[in-house]
Amino acid sequence: MADEVKKAGSNVQSMTKMAAGFIVLLLGVLLTVRFFWALRILVAGCIGPFMILAGLVIIAIAKE
Repeated sequence: MADEVKKAGSNVQSMTKMAAGFIVLLLGVLLTVRFFWALRILVAGCIGPFMILAGLVIIAIAKE
């Protein structure tokens, strides 16, 4: 009897975690759609420093 109650509680807890995961996923999609322009600006701003870092890595590899 106690095992059945424990299993049922575990099942409810698992379903609650899965529902919370779907809610967080939907929130992420909605925020991405809402603030897509800011995301594009952020990615564009990160490309320059990433290219500089990639160039420095190439220089470090070439020196060896």
